[in-house]
Amino acid sequence: MASRYISDWTATKRLRAAPFDELGVSSDEDVAAKFLREVDASVASCRCGLYKFSGMVVLRFLLWRFRAPTFVLIIGMYYTKRAQVLRTGVWASANGFGSMVGGIITFGMGHLNTGISGWKWIYVINGLITVLWGVVVFFYLPTSAMDAGSFLTLEERALAIHRIRKNNTGILNRQIKWNQVKEALNPLQDPQGILLFLTIFCNETLIYISQGFINMVSILFGGWLAHRLPNARIYVSIAMLVPTFIGLLLHRRSAHLVLIPCSTLAKFSVFPVYLFPPFATSLFICLSLPGVNVSGYTKRATLSSFAFLGYALGNISGPFMVKVGEVPAYRSVFIVDIICIILQGIFLALLRIYYVRDNARRDKLAAAGEVQNRPEDEFADLTDKQLPGFRYVL
Repeated sequence: MASRYISDWTATKRLRAAPFDELGVSSDEDVAAKFLREVDASVASCRCGLYKFSGMVVLRFLLWRFRAPTFVLIIGMYYTKRAQVLRTGVWASANGFGSMVGGIITFGMGHLNTGISGWKWIYVINGLITVLWGVVVFFYLPTSAMDAGSFLTLEERALAIHRIRKNNTGILNRQIKWNQVKEALNPLQDPQGILLFLTIFCNETLIYISQGFINMVSILFGGWLAHRLPNARIYVSIAMLVPTFIGLLLHRRSAHLVLIPCSTLAKFSVFPVYLFPPFATSLFICLSLPGVNVSGYTKRATLSSFAFLGYALGNISGPFMVKVGEVPAYRSVFIVDIICIILQGIFLALLRIYYVRDNARRDKLAAAGEVQNRPEDEFADLTDKQLPGFRYVL
């Protein structure tokens, strides 16, 4: 079968000119993305030289500019739509693992007071480790399956590429298509962007104490569940919000909201706190959706960036919910957290309704005899709105 695919390439004029690049899986942008990770780590290390709050603000702004959901793009280069959500869960769970192990390591770093303050050593050591690891990634992580000659044969690379062609999510196109930008950002044309933005914004506005192990297990479990259950990614996202919602309601500082005596809620001790982390699973499933539900290179890049903007703005907004005058209850934090959880569930439900209705409309047109994707459409860099045969993953 692999030999047949290779023959198809040599027999097709378009692919013969640039067989791998035309499939949209190898690009200068991928190299640039890995370079930006190096810059990101270097900027993080620069915090050790700060003496004023204004300098920290500038560096945080630069970090936001250099960060992008590149892992999502890399996953899309290697795996089918069905397989992407589990793989996303695997790397996303490293956040929980980092919180679990990194806290202990950082505690030790903070006690170094040689030359500079202990807190600055945290940024120096972690930043340098990231830079060194980034060098390894830059040279040894292939930008696509077709560049993976170090561990895949030519036939295996051909099979890997043809395996993901059925994703039907477009090809590489270095030309910015403004009509695709407009389609990605205009909620009247495609509400995916605004719904993902709002969901992720609410997710990142939440203020909570991370429990690394529970966070890691929750994300892994959510990714596995979304992988195992067909068309259930959004259902899984909503379901993982429920434990957090219950934990917020059972916390003794929510007594004024649920009208339950504080003494009664105090009996749960710290148990509600351990219910907080699962909501993070929703974030990573949402970040993976543009990779499987958006076609058209410019549109996918624009919508992914728009969704990631919600991530950044949510992180900025969250701390403003903490009011010094509310010590130690911080009622505003719990009120905002509960509202954000409810809003996430609403936005995710609306997103699934949109996907279901649009898939049903396309199925009806197909049953009426409308021609689905033509062979020439595969390399036309069309959006999901322009491809009759495109179906959204639920």
